Amino acid sequence: MYTKCKPPAQVNYMLNTDCAAEGSSMNQYQFGLRGVFRNYKEEWVLGFHGNCTATDVLEGEAHALLLGLRLAHQNNLFPLEIGIDSQQLVQLLDPDADSNSTLISDCRYLLGVLDSPLLHHLFREQDQLADELARLPSIASTTTLFWTPP
Repeated sequence: MYTKCKPPAQVNYMLNTDCAAEGSSMNQYQFGLRGVFRNYKEEWVLGFHGNCTATDVLEGEAHALLLGLRLAHQNNLFPLEIGIDSQQLVQLLDPDADSNSTLISDCRYLLGVLDSPLLHHLFREQDQLADELARLPSIASTTTLFWTPP
């Protein structure tokens, strides 16, 4: 099966996010949050890496997306297309989906601020770069930005 990340339309940016568990204690997990912004030529624009504590992978994926959305807004990286490897998160972010999560509400809010970008599910094999970044060891307790690939 041939799987390749499709580049965004010519004027858009593409955001791919991921998370990876780094450790756990008492039903809480430490996740590494990573993401990559690319332009329509599939060139690196901005990468990021951060951390969060969450109860499960879905919550970790939502934190990674929220961080990416905040960076897109702060750095004017839109129009935007978003690909994430969590089908469940894509479904939860649908405005008609029922969710009482503040985290999901925050993501929905920023999606609206960013003019409701196209959000779709990617198979993990389609975005190996974000997946590889998610597996890098954490180097700081704050968010790190990469203006060039690490």
